Amino acid sequence: MRTRKKKGQAAIEFLTTYSWAILAILLSIGVLSYFDLLSVERYVRENCETGNQVICRESQIVDGRIRLSLANTYPVDIEIHRITYTKEGRDPIPQNDVGDAGVIPRGGVRETQPHSLQDFDLQEGRKETVGVIITFSRAGSARHYNVTGSTTATVR
Repeated sequence: MRTRKKKGQAAIEFLTTYSWAILAILLSIGVLSYFDLLSVERYVRENCETGNQVICRESQIVDGRIRLSLANTYPVDIEIHRITYTKEGRDPIPQNDVGDAGVIPRGGVRETQPHSLQDFDLQEGRKETVGVIITFSRAGSARHYNVTGSTTATVR
């Protein structure tokens, strides 16, 4: 009879000790989740990546419109003809009007005019990734080239 009591007491102590540990773990996960510290999005850095020919230096998404800062690394001037924006599960948005970024001199940097991304249903305050396809040609050439990349930015 005595051994049975000791086994029961050991079992109760075991359950009590580990239930406090499990409760502490659940409480910790709840606090981290409440303050959004478990969100992967929080730790993804904002960036704009394209190929080596036309480099995307910076991107901004404000009020459903995107603006890119593009740099020319070719030894000659280039002309931007079109920028197409893509997002998974959505139709691409081609933009033929690139504003001041139309011609980028050798070694120069230009900003595109803001292009609408309303069809992508971007959520304000979240980091969103948008695909970018830049169609350009070298100065004096009729041959077009494509540079593909992506940009991740916080929607403001």
